[in-house]
Amino acid sequence: MDGGYFLTRERLRERLLTEDAARIQMLTGPRQVGKTTLLLELARDFGARALYRAADSEEVGSPGWWMALWERALRVARTGKTLLLIDEIHIKPNWARHIKVADDSVRRGISRS
Repeated sequence: MDGGYFLTRERLRERLLTEDAARIQMLTGPRQVGKTTLLLELARDFGARALYRAADSEEVGSPGWWMALWERALRVARTGKTLLLIDEIHIKPNWARHIKVADDSVRRGISRS
């Protein structure tokens, strides 16, 4: 891995540790540059506060996958800050809409729980 990976990892980690980290962070890049490795490292580093899922797994095709993941993230968030890491999210149909609706519901205080 080159220096770009380590720089990206540190910048993202710094962003996630700030008070305004409630923003959506998106990590993009070409294939095989370490995006999944980075997400798995963050999941390990943040421990119980992190929830990692790969959107390219078979479970994504099951009905209710997104809502089940979101509800779990909300349950974990009741104990403090939570880091939801979704790898390969672009594979999920309507992924941007799902994330926007979920984020809006939390910001407006109307999330289901």
